[in-house]
Amino acid sequence: TTVDDMSVEGDETIVFSVLTPPAGYAAIADVSLTITDDDFHTVTLSFDDGSGTALTGVKEGGGAQSVRVAATSSAAAPAGGLELAVSLAAGSATDTTDYAVSQSSATVTIAAGDTVGRSSVLTVTPVDDSSFEGDETIVFSATTTAALYDPAGYSGDLVIFDNDLDGNISLSFDDGAASPSAVTEVSEEGGGQSVRVVATASSAVTPCPDPVDSPPPGRAPAPSTPPHFRRAG
Repeated sequence: TTVDDMSVEGDETIVFSVLTPPAGYAAIADVSLTITDDDFHTVTLSFDDGSGTALTGVKEGGGAQSVRVAATSSAAAPAGGLELAVSLAAGSATDTTDYAVSQSSATVTIAAGDTVGRSSVLTVTPVDDSSFEGDETIVFSATTTAALYDPAGYSGDLVIFDNDLDGNISLSFDDGAASPSAVTEVSEEGGGQSVRVVATASSAVTPCPDPVDSPPPGRAPAPSTPPHFRRAG
């Protein structure tokens, strides 16, 4: 029974030996059984603007933006250093449709004894479209053939911050009648006058439960709160 620990030890061997061969037999060679280690050093990918200021993402509409990939190892790099091949992987953002990058691959080298290395500076240019997509991610993947590191590689997400809105809402007024008429002004001499605020969305709004109509068990519905207005000037 092998011990499933959390230590990065590399593959180890169990050696079986026959101490006393049976009579009439020559010495029997030892045989080894390998314990394959399933623990690896970790590598965390992060980003900066090329001058050391940390980045979590780039802005749509921000034009060409400098990005540098930083790799941080959980262990000091071995003699000769640790080389990581960085490339683009599948993310929610699509290359050329949502962004352009000056180069699709790079190399990060962590010097021997160090834990952090950085790539050359890349240029990422988000496509400034008019579609509301929400924030999307560019995924960078890093792989290495070095021993004690996960051959499946490591990844980090760079966010593209969307600058488009999910539709627009415009406000207007009517007189509150069953067949309402638009209102654009009220008369100073008119006394009490009915005015209703109308909000119009440029696209369909997703319905959501009304907490007033669905009070907690045993509690009466809360009264509706009218909008508050402040007189201009």
